[in-house]
Amino acid sequence: MIKLTITGRDVTDALCTVELTGPHITAAAETAFSDWLRERGYIVRKDDDTWETPGELATRLGISSKHICRRRSNPACPAHDTVKGEHGRVLYIRPTAKLDAFLTHHLKPLNQH
Repeated sequence: MIKLTITGRDVTDALCTVELTGPHITAAAETAFSDWLRERGYIVRKDDDTWETPGELATRLGISSKHICRRRSNPACPAHDTVKGEHGRVLYIRPTAKLDAFLTHHLKPLNQH
């Protein structure tokens, strides 16, 4: 069984959840199908994946969206997945522990490492 749910005003805003089950679905087929959708601008997520808007990420970390934008442009920023809209604006970010730490390292007391 393959379950595909797409929500959004257009393809660039769409959030797509793919559920692949059954003995005939291999990891290679799942990866190929997910990659095909990503190439077309969809966010493909499994149940254990988390995607946040920049605003949601900022709220969760207690920082501003502008701070996220500035820090992401730093060459030292850890690699992370993003989905951009038609005009290059970041719509969704897949947060990681390294990204969270990079964005909030200034919030730690100076004597704490």
